[in-house]
Amino acid sequence: MKKERKSAAFFHSDIDIWILAAIMTLIMLVIVLFGTKIAFMSNDDYFLMASLNGMFTGAPSFFSPYATPIFSNMLSWLYTWNGNVNWYVLYHYIMLFLSICVIGRCVFRTALRKKLSIWSGIFLFMWLLFGVFIYPSNTISFTMTAIISGSAAAALIFSLDPLEDCNAVQRFDLILAFCLCFFGCILRFHSVLAVACFILLGVAYQLLCLKRASYAVFSKEFCRIAGFGLCVLFMLGAVFILQ
Repeated sequence: MKKERKSAAFFHSDIDIWILAAIMTLIMLVIVLFGTKIAFMSNDDYFLMASLNGMFTGAPSFFSPYATPIFSNMLSWLYTWNGNVNWYVLYHYIMLFLSICVIGRCVFRTALRKKLSIWSGIFLFMWLLFGVFIYPSNTISFTMTAIISGSAAAALIFSLDPLEDCNAVQRFDLILAFCLCFFGCILRFHSVLAVACFILLGVAYQLLCLKRASYAVFSKEFCRIAGFGLCVLFMLGAVFILQ
């Protein structure tokens, strides 16, 4: 009984949920990085990296037909600053780690709200790690990384509970969802554009869920969630224009 109470107490803390998701994600990535041979999914990824780090021309290129100008300029500047770091691969693994952590946190938080055992959440996330995410972690693809990043943003929006979450948690989740969407979008615009439909569907779902709230809560949460949706639309339009 004491062990069950300790597990339940651990599972009820949002910070501990983040830690659990991060540890499980890190274990999977360590297995991939040190136990397998990392490769690119297609030649496009290799040519994108080679053009940005100056492998072909001798100097980093600030333009690439495969990525947005924002991403190309950012990576080229990093390669110019320090060419000894493989910024392209590092960018992928930072995005994968954050995105998969977010999805794990959403799995655990949903299990908590459904009053399920911590082990059911761990089992489901472990299945996602080694059944879904291990392949795009081993075989790098800017398309897959962008999709996973956008999917993590969508998962965050669907897992929100504006009537129960505190203001700080909601603000953090919305900002994190926007950042995941943005950094995935600049990597592969069309991949995130497809996932953005689910993000906006999540926004619509959360707005519909507010109908049972009081007027004061409804007006505050409506502005916050609708504002997030408008920011996503504005960001997608801005990246599209800059392509």
